[in-house]
Amino acid sequence: MKRTILYTILAASMVLAGTSEKAFAQRSGQKEYRDAVSLYERGLYEQARVAFESIAAGKNDPMAEGYAVLCQEKMKTPGYEAAFDRYTDLYPYSALTPQVRYQYALNLFDEGDYKRAADYFAEVQEKQLPKSQRPEFIFKEAYSTFEI
Repeated sequence: MKRTILYTILAASMVLAGTSEKAFAQRSGQKEYRDAVSLYERGLYEQARVAFESIAAGKNDPMAEGYAVLCQEKMKTPGYEAAFDRYTDLYPYSALTPQVRYQYALNLFDEGDYKRAADYFAEVQEKQLPKSQRPEFIFKEAYSTFEI
């Protein structure tokens, strides 16, 4: 009887220890994610990209991968087009996909490729963007269409 109680207590403590380790890992991961988003929002795209790639490594995390692609697009890192294609193919319904498409369209617009920019702007709905980006979206989408 005492052995059964002892084994039960031992098993419960092992389960609780595993749960607390898992909770700690989740909290730690959330802090890393918040820190990476903070870097991105402050325009520190290289540091943010490294952080997001570290978070996404070995995981299926569309948000971290999306932010990493956004960082590459913002910096126009060589090969960002392939990262864009891969991300939009893997995660067509991710919450960040409209942002990724929008940034890609902005890069095409900046290069003067108005035809392709218009095509990608057309894939983004105004309501999918933050309010702060909507005026630029409306203008550049219309300008791209006008230039075709």
